[in-house]
Amino acid sequence: MNYKLIFCCIIFLILKINVAFAIPTMLPEIQVYHTLGNRGSSYSTVAGGLAIQLSTQQVGPDRWLHILGTYSPEQIGTARGKIAGWNFHSHGQGLEIGIYDQKRMLNYFKGANIALRHIDWNEAHLGNKIGKVSADILHLGWTTGSKILILVGLDFATIHTPTGSLMELEIAFGSKIAF
Repeated sequence: MNYKLIFCCIIFLILKINVAFAIPTMLPEIQVYHTLGNRGSSYSTVAGGLAIQLSTQQVGPDRWLHILGTYSPEQIGTARGKIAGWNFHSHGQGLEIGIYDQKRMLNYFKGANIALRHIDWNEAHLGNKIGKVSADILHLGWTTGSKILILVGLDFATIHTPTGSLMELEIAFGSKIAF
């Protein structure tokens, strides 16, 4: 599946919807986070895309839709990324679509989100086995901070490997920029 093409089509549709229905705000969104899993996963991800404001509340949080392209580097420094024991030998890429509620307090934000994420790694190794690995992830996250928000996430991942599929519980830590 070509995620770059899908991502571009979604951005194009959002821009058309924005003009047609006058959606109030669209902002860039950038996230960086590291994920650790109960089956030995340890990988980093950079995500970037658009956040679209769906509603503004007088009392309570504002609701946003975010659509992000994701990139997972093969390694950071000397540490090679891995998922469920499979070591990466290629960069991962994918797509994330989610909804988050964010409330502006006096000098900071706080919020929660739910998102679906898919990431593909074209080459991964487990011993002498080589193959494509992918992950479908349900992400539950919480944020707090001022200009740079701290992210904490609980992820439920279905990992697809050449030897079969398995489930993994993951914890993600990172940050995102508040515009």
